[in-house]
Amino acid sequence: MMNQISEITSRFEAIFGAAPFGISYSTYASAVGVLVGSLVMVWLIRPVLNRFTRRNPDNKQKALRESIVDAIVPPLRVLPIIIGIYVSLHILSLSGKASAVAGELLKSLIIAAIFWGLARLSGNSDLIWDRLNLTLERSTRRWLGYALQILVLLCGAAIILEIWNIPVAPLIGSLGVFGIAVGLAAKDLFSNLISGVLIMTEKRFSVGEWIKVDGVVEGTVEQIDFRSTKIRRFDLSPVYVPNSLLADNAMTNFSRMTYRRINWMIGLEYGTPPEKLEEIRDRVEVWLQSDERICQPPEASLFVRIDSFGDSSINLMIYCFTKTTIWADWLKIKEDFALAIIPIVKGAGSGFAFPSRSIFLHQVDPPEIINPQLETQ
Repeated sequence: MMNQISEITSRFEAIFGAAPFGISYSTYASAVGVLVGSLVMVWLIRPVLNRFTRRNPDNKQKALRESIVDAIVPPLRVLPIIIGIYVSLHILSLSGKASAVAGELLKSLIIAAIFWGLARLSGNSDLIWDRLNLTLERSTRRWLGYALQILVLLCGAAIILEIWNIPVAPLIGSLGVFGIAVGLAAKDLFSNLISGVLIMTEKRFSVGEWIKVDGVVEGTVEQIDFRSTKIRRFDLSPVYVPNSLLADNAMTNFSRMTYRRINWMIGLEYGTPPEKLEEIRDRVEVWLQSDERICQPPEASLFVRIDSFGDSSINLMIYCFTKTTIWADWLKIKEDFALAIIPIVKGAGSGFAFPSRSIFLHQVDPPEIINPQLETQ
């Protein structure tokens, strides 16, 4: 067998010349065989590793462990290749500069595999935030995961550059100068990014809440990103609002209302006697106090008062709050209340006033008759 290998090696040397680095073709063939074997090993262990990545959604206690396994399994798949490269380099027995380059390449591959797994783990960090009891928005978690991934990858890249004797400090300095130029050119972008961070940390609103910014937008929040926020208006059209507008302007978050207000001013006829006005006031107040959907003092304010004299009516002020903040339920309560007020006012012998105006003509002297024929006579 050895004689056959030697004979094949001699023929290769006769045809192609001596192998580089003073190594025989048989040694190269052995190294290539090891690499091929490592590739076959990767193919063989793939089904085994895939079994570890199968999740059990019903067992949430093992979710963190399964997340870690999912992060490290892909780097483990390339581990046989790294081992095969190590064994191949050992078989080749390189020396001098070639040996140094091979050693640096092997170190780089190991560092890249390690930081690859760390980057995957940092990208799947939802379970870590849950374990730390940090109540962060989903979008905040996603962007923090992206930031951690980039940070881990940059650290890995810096270590690999140091392995190849490439200084990192001058590179960071040049990137800093470049970053200043980019920052001046894209100051609006960075303003929106900073505003996005403030919105996420202050938790002014969450996905699914109804907000209003005067002069900007009103609708339901669908997605919060660092640069802009997607808001669905009530006509179902999406609006992408820069975060700086949401951070710098006054905002009303209707979804976080404790109660919802009813503030009416009902005009009654001027011909209504005072005792009938009191009767209407008392009966309206009794209706509000007897309805379980209306908040009662001291939980919330409730006022029914003869408020003012308008141009064409005596104004009855109704000020109260509903326990529900849901718009559809609030409309139903207002409808029931309006239908209840009508018989109360009619039963008291009064009515609802409407805008009207009376014009009085006062004649001081009789009009002068201008007729030429009468003047002649």
